[in-house]
Amino acid sequence: STLLIAIGLSVCLACGTIFVTIIALRRSSSTTNTSSIATSSASTTQQSARRIRHKRRSSQRRLPIGIGGLVTGNNDDNDDDNNDEAIISTAALALPLTTTSTILFKQYKNRKQNGEIQEATNTATKIAVDFALQTPPARKVPKELELVDRMTSADFRNDHAAHLENMRKVQNDRYNIYFFEKAMEINQHLFKDRVILVLRCGPGTLALMAARIGAKRVYAVDHSNATRYAELVVKENHYENKIKVLNGYISQVQLPEKVDGIVSSWMGQCLLYESSVLEVVEARDRWLKPNGFILPDLASLYMLGSQEQKLKESLCNWWLSVSGFNMNALRQYSLAEPRFLRMQGEKILTMAHRVMSMDLLKINKDEIAIDRQIKLKVKKEGFLECFLFYFDAEFSRSHSPIKLSYNPYLKLPFKSIWHQTVLFIERPLAIRLDKKYVGHLVFRPLKRLNFKQMELHISFFESADNHAEDIYNERLVCKRWLMTDCFQTYAQVASCQDYRALKCQN
Repeated sequence: STLLIAIGLSVCLACGTIFVTIIALRRSSSTTNTSSIATSSASTTQQSARRIRHKRRSSQRRLPIGIGGLVTGNNDDNDDDNNDEAIISTAALALPLTTTSTILFKQYKNRKQNGEIQEATNTATKIAVDFALQTPPARKVPKELELVDRMTSADFRNDHAAHLENMRKVQNDRYNIYFFEKAMEINQHLFKDRVILVLRCGPGTLALMAARIGAKRVYAVDHSNATRYAELVVKENHYENKIKVLNGYISQVQLPEKVDGIVSSWMGQCLLYESSVLEVVEARDRWLKPNGFILPDLASLYMLGSQEQKLKESLCNWWLSVSGFNMNALRQYSLAEPRFLRMQGEKILTMAHRVMSMDLLKINKDEIAIDRQIKLKVKKEGFLECFLFYFDAEFSRSHSPIKLSYNPYLKLPFKSIWHQTVLFIERPLAIRLDKKYVGHLVFRPLKRLNFKQMELHISFFESADNHAEDIYNERLVCKRWLMTDCFQTYAQVASCQDYRALKCQN
């Protein structure tokens, strides 16, 4: 019995040991599984974070050159979020003041406030971020240009002379500038220690020339805001003690004294259109001394007949067939428009006929118009397609002759803003050497003393008697042209058609 009891106890002890061992093994297995799951979960989380960072960097790298083209960063997936900060900082260095960089830094600040980005430790990165986030510096505009700086496109439509591009074109007219420079150099005695008035001074080039040549005082007047630039230019060239810039019309400006001379580039296209001749005449009556001068004071307008078939085809006749469609209505507009073009003398058929002469020291305002008979002498037979007008300007007080001419036969050495005026007619005319051609020309403002809107009317005949110019044959041309500072209306275009083509009779 004692043996049986000992055997039972041994069996029980062995079973307990086995049971305890099994429980221990199970606990160990459970702990191992839990650790494995946690490790796997952590690995998955890290991979997700890496993918997010990779996508973010990829989107930054895909920015176009000039926005993200200079963005740099490590491609290692183990980098922390400070790389994003480095990306944004580098973008800031590339574009510190653009709209795109502003958006980038707003995103950077929001992410930093949300704890997504830790504080930058790189000193260069901190400097770049601070620089990009600062307020852009205020623009420094000279006091003289504050008014011009606030002008809008609507203001420049009413004051195109104040626009830099228009001023550049005028100053780039080297032929005109050379004429005034040469005239002052030849006639220094007229400027030395004299008082000079410069009209339509623009940015002040002619006023500076007069002061440099020895004028005692120069009054530079212009109603355009271009005088704001003139004030700054005069100051920067250290002539503020000699040159006084005044803004306003000459009829409103008050000068403290009479002047010895008036200098102005007063001419316009076809001599009169958009010219400032009326201002020169008014300045002469109000401020010029009895023995004073005007530069230039003499001007002439000439008329020619020309055969410009290719030019007419390219500008007018090509409307007759556009993609197989008849667009003659647009051709009528094209024929009604005067053209200001630089022409050559090869196609000219007639001699030049002077239709107007002006002496600004004597002429009155109401005399500045043309209403007279004309005659053109043929020098070469051909088909007349258009009439040409050009002008000359001279200075009568010059010691040696000096002339500003836009004759189409001259090959000008410099660029110019003034060209010949071309007036196309409806149908070509056969011009013969044995015939005389006469007519009537009217060139005047549509409204009294308004040279921004003018009309030009030509009646052209073949003389029936070679010895009597007042006996006319059939009317060859009876046409009107308008020169305006705006687009022509349909009614205006209709009034500019060739009456001969419309079978108009006297």
